[in-house]
Amino acid sequence: MISLEQILKELNVVSDNPSGHIRTGDNNRFALNKVLGPSVFKIVISDEKNGGFDNIKKRNELFSLIKSTLNRYDGVVKSSIRNNKSEIEKMMDGIKYYPATGKIVGNLPKFMFKTGNVPSMKNILISKEIAEISDTIEIKQKK
Repeated sequence: MISLEQILKELNVVSDNPSGHIRTGDNNRFALNKVLGPSVFKIVISDEKNGGFDNIKKRNELFSLIKSTLNRYDGVVKSSIRNNKSEIEKMMDGIKYYPATGKIVGNLPKFMFKTGNVPSMKNILISKEIAEISDTIEIKQKK
């Protein structure tokens, strides 16, 4: 188990000085990612019971819903994704539809899911909106 002191030193937030004073340093996102791990879940979205995502209208509705959620999210968790349009576009470009399987695979930010849970349809914050598109959609974490 990592102690808080260890995490702060890794992040270069606090370092010990011989004089006993605490020195604060600059944080960078690379150090934060190193200590806290990735801020996204690799997910697979499927709808096997209702014909998959062959229907382009259903697929586009889901992509539009995810994009609008990334654009408007204003929860407690602050993310660089929210304020950077190019980051949102990069994330959306990384979500791909695979016609051979009829599934959508990509990365979604952790803030789109309830804290401490494995990604699923039950704990994604937009589950009601997704259920309006199709009530048989399933979301799983990609292994």
